[in-house]
Amino acid sequence: MIMNSRIIKIVFILCVLCSPLITQAQNEVANDSVGIKFMHESLAKAFETASVLNKPVFIDCYTTWCGPCKYLSTTVFPDKRVGDFYNEHFICIKLDMEKGEGLDIAKKYDIKSYPTLLFLDSNGEIMHKEAGSRDVDNFIRLGQKALDPKLNSAAIERKIKNGEVTPETILYSLANSSIDNSKVEGVLNSYFKNIPEANWADSSSWSIMSIYSPLKSKYGQYILKNDAALAKKYGQSAIENSIARMISTFYYSGYRDYGYGRIGALHYIDSLKNPLVEKARMRLTASMGFSLVMQDPSDSELWTKWFDKTALYQMKYENNKVPGFPELVYLATNNKSDIKYICETIQSTKHNYVPSAIQAIQFAMVKSKFTKEKNMMQSTIDSINVGCEEILKNCNLDPLEANNFAWAMVEHQQRDKFLQVAKKLSAYTLTKGDSYFWLDTYATICAQLLQFDEAIKFQGRAVEARKKQSPGEDNHYQERYDQFVKHKTLF
Repeated sequence: MIMNSRIIKIVFILCVLCSPLITQAQNEVANDSVGIKFMHESLAKAFETASVLNKPVFIDCYTTWCGPCKYLSTTVFPDKRVGDFYNEHFICIKLDMEKGEGLDIAKKYDIKSYPTLLFLDSNGEIMHKEAGSRDVDNFIRLGQKALDPKLNSAAIERKIKNGEVTPETILYSLANSSIDNSKVEGVLNSYFKNIPEANWADSSSWSIMSIYSPLKSKYGQYILKNDAALAKKYGQSAIENSIARMISTFYYSGYRDYGYGRIGALHYIDSLKNPLVEKARMRLTASMGFSLVMQDPSDSELWTKWFDKTALYQMKYENNKVPGFPELVYLATNNKSDIKYICETIQSTKHNYVPSAIQAIQFAMVKSKFTKEKNMMQSTIDSINVGCEEILKNCNLDPLEANNFAWAMVEHQQRDKFLQVAKKLSAYTLTKGDSYFWLDTYATICAQLLQFDEAIKFQGRAVEARKKQSPGEDNHYQERYDQFVKHKTLF
């Protein structure tokens, strides 16, 4: 192709003008080799780069004290798939909403919860805005949604201005406005006014009711009266989560909108006589107990009371399973500097659950050293393996947690250095049950160790267990079995 001299001059001038910004953008993100490459500059600089590269801007609106913000930073942002997608499609920056220009940005874009994930075009107009943490796959879907002119926030805002009342406009209005509990029911009424109650169980209606129904509203009462049918349609965990949300919201704030005090709110909850309400109430009590402990973690009596409440909940609703102590796991993962002190205080309570609580903390600490995508130093690998070996000496972990970690080890690019301890973790899960998930994990590990006779035996059991639970469904466990018969590994 031959270009005339005028076109060559124009191209040359554009290259000269744009190259400093492009080079600057490359230099600003060059420090990160995996995951999202965040620019360490102002929003104004990000807009300049976005304009040159014809990309929108993604802002992680965080605070230093926000646990879900830390989860995104340590687990999601470093993921290679997340980095590949976001680095290709966005100019990315992180801003603390409580200092510097973050204060002005929080005010301008009405940032009230954290993390808020904000997508702006190069002119600073909102393309998409959502709050809350999410896992790797859903974080990638979030970016895809932000880029979709038919699905993103800007598209929904246009529908709202046009007076459209749809599930997406209602959900968006409830999630992104300052509507208090007393007005939520009115917003729901605007959507449900033309929908007969017989259709409230439809997926579009359920997507709204399950998240926003106030406990004392007719929508909340509908959920309580039809909990069995809804559980059959949407799954037991979905209905339990919905009821737990209603109970928690009512207990902490919603009761005021109906003229109750705190004690009256508890009496009303207890009067409902619904087994799932009772379960949610007991879980809430345990959670409140942990909040009290955190106000004075040196008080061993508070720890003892919390262990008793947790034990009562677990024995009644978790089939006497030893508690996994999710609150302590979260504490161990996000406040490592406090753990030694916490463990010392817990041990002073002499409660029967102390060994299990300490083990849950230790396992959380071991897992926190495990990096999914990056090559780990040998010292870190040794520390993880030794930690798992110590825990396995007197193991009483939640088998689901043990299985998930064993599988993470198998998927790791350095899996050969973890396979022996992964097999021991997986073998432990099989002492607690015959789940096809756990059988499949154990068989896969055996195959990776080239122990194909054992792999075939346990994968065969996984295939049969899967058939019993879900007959007629696609069974990829059979495909793995066929691979192992041919002496082929999964990875």
